[in-house]
Amino acid sequence: MFGLYIHIPFCRRKCSYCDFNSYAGMEDFHVSYVDALVKEIKFNPSYPGGLREVISIYLGGGTPTFLHHSLLERVLCACHDGFILSPEAEISIEANPETLDGETLRFLKRMGFNRLSIGIQSLNDRLLRILGRGHTVEEAVEALLIARKVGFENVNVDLIFGIPTESLGDWMRTLQRVIDLEPTHISTYPLEIYPGTEMERRILRGELEEVGEDEQADMYLLARDLLTLHGFEHYEISNFTRDGYRCRHNLLYWENDDYLGFGAGAHSHLGNIRFCNLSDPLQYVGEIKKRRSARIRRDELTREMLLSETMFLNLRLLEGVDPKRFGEKFGLLPQDVYGEKLRDLAQKGLVNFGERPKLTEKGLLLANYVFSEFL
Repeated sequence: MFGLYIHIPFCRRKCSYCDFNSYAGMEDFHVSYVDALVKEIKFNPSYPGGLREVISIYLGGGTPTFLHHSLLERVLCACHDGFILSPEAEISIEANPETLDGETLRFLKRMGFNRLSIGIQSLNDRLLRILGRGHTVEEAVEALLIARKVGFENVNVDLIFGIPTESLGDWMRTLQRVIDLEPTHISTYPLEIYPGTEMERRILRGELEEVGEDEQADMYLLARDLLTLHGFEHYEISNFTRDGYRCRHNLLYWENDDYLGFGAGAHSHLGNIRFCNLSDPLQYVGEIKKRRSARIRRDELTREMLLSETMFLNLRLLEGVDPKRFGEKFGLLPQDVYGEKLRDLAQKGLVNFGERPKLTEKGLLLANYVFSEFL
């Protein structure tokens, strides 16, 4: 089993913090892009060992719901035509609140999307303006309420914490209000300041002040405590879920399983092969039109690389590294390969070194350091 990732790189506007492969002001190019995307899906690379079932399709971006309904329908139909889908496949689409109304949500439901991920980010209008978001709190709440009304049971909400000027109280109020809106999944991410973004420029000019690491850590711990108190399972560093609503697509990444990516900048991982596409949408479309591959890199992963990636990706999960799965994949236990590193990390209080290695509470706050030990 494996998953499909489809990249839609278009947005109505570029948020001030965004470093994703996304572009505003390209509305006239949407049709040409989807033409190329459908061709790429149609001529997908053969899967090693023959056809296998697709257990997830994930349309990400950008803002996939910024596309016209007819274009979204073409993309999803191409996936159905080109692959064998599991009857229980998770079919997700990312959306921003300003692109969601009753008509769009009913269309998505009819098309077979069964998981919706809404980029709300904050329920504070002042903080939304700082982020450069294109919606208000009222629009975010309305989008979530309509989604539930039209029958979306599996709804994720993306949130960002550590926004300049955000207090711990601001963050707590956003969390509490989101909990009251009853999504089935919540993702919480610390704001990262990327070079070249409008957010970085405003910080360098002294217009905004970056939130410190200690304050961000307090916000992270508050989210964990409040969400688990209200019945959410903390199953991955940044992700919380109601029972039965773990994101199956993202689990493919965290378990270092296989996925195929289509579209500008999309990455794929099949067995010990990793490859990626051109990031620039214009160049991507140009190559596909010439009936050439849009891939710019193909890497063959060594056994050592696969071992290390599996370790640090598995450690993102709160339940840690599954020794049975690890053993089935490599014929060894994690302790056989990384016993010395795991003992050292355990002595530092960052990892529980037992049958199933996993991060401690301290390790959750210093996860990047832990992961670096396996690179």
